[in-house]
Amino acid sequence: MSETARTKQAKLVANWNATHPGLKVTYIDGVVSAFNGHEPDPATNSRNDYRWINEFFETRGRLAANGKTTSTLSLDAAEFYHPNIIGHQQMANLIINRVGVPANVKPANSPAIAPAVYAMSSAVQADGEDAPEAWIQGPYVAQEGSTLSLDARGSYAGDGTITAYEWDLDGDGIFEQTYTEPVIDYTFEDLYDGQIGLRVIQDDGQTDVYTTQVQITDDGDNTPPELDNCPAVNNYSQSDYDGDGVGDACDPDPGYPTEDQPGVCVVGDNCPDDDADAAPAPTPDGAGAAPGASDPSGSATGAATADTTNPEPAAPAPDAAGDAAAVGNQPAIAADSPTALGTAVATETPSSPYAIPASSTAHDTRTRLANTGTSLVLTLLVAAAAATAGGTLLLAATNRRQSRQDR
Repeated sequence: MSETARTKQAKLVANWNATHPGLKVTYIDGVVSAFNGHEPDPATNSRNDYRWINEFFETRGRLAANGKTTSTLSLDAAEFYHPNIIGHQQMANLIINRVGVPANVKPANSPAIAPAVYAMSSAVQADGEDAPEAWIQGPYVAQEGSTLSLDARGSYAGDGTITAYEWDLDGDGIFEQTYTEPVIDYTFEDLYDGQIGLRVIQDDGQTDVYTTQVQITDDGDNTPPELDNCPAVNNYSQSDYDGDGVGDACDPDPGYPTEDQPGVCVVGDNCPDDDADAAPAPTPDGAGAAPGASDPSGSATGAATADTTNPEPAAPAPDAAGDAAAVGNQPAIAADSPTALGTAVATETPSSPYAIPASSTAHDTRTRLANTGTSLVLTLLVAAAAATAGGTLLLAATNRRQSRQDR
């Protein structure tokens, strides 16, 4: 299942890049091979000394001096089988090796907040197994006047409990707000591009500081106004379908297609092999009655004057992708194109999934079979089992009759 998901993700990115040359996505592959040999031990009573993923009852897996993985006891099930500190570092390396570090990324020791200012505190700062660890979710990007929920629940005590969370929300090096809870709501009234700081205080006086980047902009995205194709609208993706320099989020005419691409249709709506329209149900006043009953000049003439000069095109021939989709209960989509010729998008109907009209073509039958999913497979398996059992009983009866004749 993991390999199937990886393959589908890679194909999705390839299809996106083929149709969006101005906004490409880089797919980072190789996680599986990188983690080979560093998985949790499958036995519950032992551990892999070189694991990059937390096992049961542990967290903060990190590299020890002997080259092995050491960790801290944890009873939080959400941390089990989650990449540990080493695992996160290895995934970061995969990204850096593939795409590098963007030039506009600010270093952790950005001068917006000077670490030396924080060091001048009456509290005791320590670095050891029993020291606390401060952490803030982030970075944050929001619009001027927005209220952000600042989350420091990732902070934890090394030994004891955290008694206070102190916040520096303007980057001046002073922790002006103190709370006993790790989550606070704060409204940024003015534009700001810098860091905010958190200091946690443990019950034994030890402290730790963590910072994260915050960008408060006029439109809520982090694209500079001179480069933003929608300067007054939040459009983080900067997508521009028609390439006219005006982003889709603020373009009154983005150039989106208004018709289906050639070969694209909706089953039951506009596909060439759709069933004929059902006859209207008769009503008490004669409306919708059968042809010829109350209107002898109606449908008979219509049937006789059927358009033979422009017959319906034949149904697309089944292809390999479609056949595979029918077996796996997936839509028939060509491997390399999201709008390949012959692609059909099935619409759900309240009718029974097993009712297949006799007039349906092979392509239509295949689509309906694909929609039946597991239920049809189970039905066929039950029928096969019943037939096998019946054949076995019949054979046994025949053998008994033959035995009596022989006697």
